Amino acid sequence: MSVVDVSALSKEVERATVEQAATLYVAFSQLAAQAQARVLLSWQRAPAVLRDADDEWLRPAEAAALLKVSVKWLARRRHRLPFIRPLERGFRVSRRGLREHMARQTPLWANTE
Repeated sequence: MSVVDVSALSKEVERATVEQAATLYVAFSQLAAQAQARVLLSWQRAPAVLRDADDEWLRPAEAAALLKVSVKWLARRRHRLPFIRPLERGFRVSRRGLREHMARQTPLWANTE
């Protein structure tokens, strides 16, 4: 992904007709909403990790060993667990997020029925 030259875009907006400027406004608004959603989703998935650079990222096997579950079990639940950060391939687990989650939850493997 390349970084967009905002000053060049600004000059294009200045040269645009009113109709073109309106079209650009809608397109940029949609793009801004997409970027905002992406950022907010990241904050919801792993807030402690994003705020604290001292946190340690665990590989799935390391986290599974701490939880005494299989990597497969962890992978199946990765979208529901707030301490897991998805990567392009696979995922990592925030050690601090895992500890915080375990402190305020019943065990992940507990039957909630």
